[in-house]
Parts: sequence; structure tokens; C-alpha cells
Amino acid sequence: MAALKAWLRTEGMWLYAGHVGSEIISHVFLDGGKACIPHHRLDEFFAEYSKCLQAADIPCAVERLAALGEDGAFRMFMDVDLKDFQGNLQETADQILQALPTRCAGPEAGPIVVCRRECRRNKTDNKADNKADNKADNKDGLHVVWEQLFVTSEQALKLLAMTVSNLIALFPASLVDWVAAMDGSVYRNSGLRMLFSAKGKTDTSMYVPWFVSVPDGQATDGRRRDAVHDPGVHDLDGVVGWLKRCTIIPPPGPTTRQTPTPNPSQTPTPVPKLTKLTKLIKHGLEEALEEVLQDTAYSGCRHCKVVQRSPVYIISLDSRFCYGIQSDHKSNHAYLIVTPANVQQACHDALCCSHRKVLAGRGNALSAHFFGRRAAQPINVRPSHKGSNAELYRQLLRRSPC
Repeated sequence: MAALKAWLRTEGMWLYAGHVGSEIISHVFLDGGKACIPHHRLDEFFAEYSKCLQAADIPCAVERLAALGEDGAFRMFMDVDLKDFQGNLQETADQILQALPTRCAGPEAGPIVVCRRECRRNKTDNKADNKADNKADNKDGLHVVWEQLFVTSEQALKLLAMTVSNLIALFPASLVDWVAAMDGSVYRNSGLRMLFSAKGKTDTSMYVPWFVSVPDGQATDGRRRDAVHDPGVHDLDGVVGWLKRCTIIPPPGPTTRQTPTPNPSQTPTPVPKLTKLTKLIKHGLEEALEEVLQDTAYSGCRHCKVVQRSPVYIISLDSRFCYGIQSDHKSNHAYLIVTPANVQQACHDALCCSHRKVLAGRGNALSAHFFGRRAAQPINVRPSHKGSNAELYRQLLRRSPC
């Protein structure tokens, strides 16, 4: 770490204590210090960072959200803290991916890199090292980074809240306190710890690439998992490559936020004659439907009819696209199942009858439209592990339908 800081001082990117100037702090070092690294010099920084790893001089660096583009966008990421975790980490990672909102899980979101927390020893092996490892072992965690999805802090918090809501609804038997585990504080001008970076002298754990979720039309859920062969800290090119893929700082120039590509078959057509029930609830329905579908493959799609099948509502869509097969059916149309907790997509095809895709979580506009105040309250994401969050989680479970 000393060599990396010395290089930053030599190159004029190190910010000394008490520094006053217009420079934006792009990186903070958990063992002391901060730096302002321009976009066009990130590659050089990654190369020096990798050299420190090769010399067993583990950095302790955090990328800050202050180092953003002009539009305030950064790579979407999620920081999952699992304190006293005793479960299956692979199962937990899969559950998070299954609960992602459509904007984060569709083909347009691109590859998703999942990194896991690992405890790694330095070359020295003494009692102090053993004590540090044991102290770190009571905690696990994941970093999930989207390579092609750029968001603002407000958008990231909304996507995280929807994910938490979906996790509670889809996996009510899970022992994970999702409200506490999904850290929302990182979007408020904080940031994310870099890959292969330790937290400090007493916690030498680091996040390393684990697997990549890649869009695949042949897969059941539209994505496949590609395992990552750990490049190791001595593979210079491998480390630099992963640092580039997992940095939350956007590339130079204006960033393009990812939006779903409209499906050709979703061209609006005249709406059929409204049923009696539809006439009764049509006021405000179009606006609610548009809000829920705006970041999905059904953006701009109209509804054909609305049917109440207690305790849910069924909305038929003027679209044959199905997330179950990631393409259009020949004849069967898709429909929405609206519950107080979420909105799910389904279709009438025999092969997809059991498939459900959660498009929106608790607090969405459609659930609020049909079920009123009891469905309009979104979940507040709190970043701590205090007892109040555990009680909040239990209340949410009691409130969520089975």
C-alpha cells in the first residue's frame, strides 16, 4: 500500500490532510488518505494497484460516488452484508438474482458480475494474522456489479428497495434479514470497496470475482452462470481486467443509461371494448400501468381487459412476449397478476403456465391502485443490523401474503 500511495504522490494525485481545492475525491483509503484520480488515468492506477497485489502489499481502497459523470450516473451495484451468516452463499446469490427488477435482470442489463467476500492471509503467519482471520470469519458478503447498467443514486435506491420487496415476497422462509443485508447507505455519496482490497489491518478479507450472470435466450430464466477462475493477485492482466469490469466509476464521456428495447410485436393497437369492471376502475389505471411497465419489455403496451379473481386482479396485455421463453408466443398473450405485495407476469401457454416473473415489488402503482393504502407503503431499506431492523423484517413477513 505504501508503494501505491507513493506513486499517487509522485503523480500529483494524492490529496494531503487539510487540502483545499476544486479536486474531487475519487478514492478513499481505509488505512488513511485520499486521492483524486482523473478518468483518463484510471488504467494507470489499476496497473499500479495490481503491482501492489503482486508484492503482497494489499490496498485498502474505496471508489467514491463523487467521481461520477456529468449526469451523476454510475455502474449499478449492490452491496450485500451477511453478518453471522450460516446459510448457503450460492443459494443466497441465486435468490438475489431471481428477485431483481426487470430492468436489472433483462438482456438489456448486460453481464452481472457477482463477487464474494474471502479471507486471505498475507505471507506472514502469526497469531495476529490468525486473530484477524477469526474476527473476519463471522461475516460474509457479496458485491453485485452491472457492467452495462448506469443509474443515479435515486434510481439505485429504488431498484434496491424493489429487490428487497421481491426477496421477502418470493422467499418468506429465508433466514436472511434482507432489510438489513441489502446496504442502501452506499448510494449516498459513499461508494464501494474495490476488488482485492482489504478493509484494514484487522480485517484482511477482500472481494474477488465469483461468477458472471450473462444474458442467454436458451436458459430457463434468460441467463446463464459463467464460473470465474480466480485470476489470483499475481496475474497482472487478469486483475486489471476485473478491476475495469467492476469499477463503479463510469467511463469518460456521457454515460448511456440502459433502457429496454421495444419489442416489434408491442405496437399499440386499438383497445377492445371495456368490460364493466374495467369501466369502474379505469380512472387512474392507465397511469398506474404505464408506471409499472415503463422499465420492462412491455413498455408502451396497452391492456385488453381487467378481471377480478379474489384476492388478486388479472390484467390481460396486448402482447405475446413472455419472459419465460424470452420471446413471443405464436398465439397466447401475456397477462399480469396484481397482488397487494407485487405485480407478476404470466401467460396462458402450457409450457409457461408455472412461470412467474416479478415486474414490481411492494409499493408499486398497480397494487396501490387496486388495493389502496395497505399496498401503497414501500419498504424502507436500512443499512444497519440493529434489533429494530429484525423486528421490522418480522413485521414485513407478517404483512406479506403467502
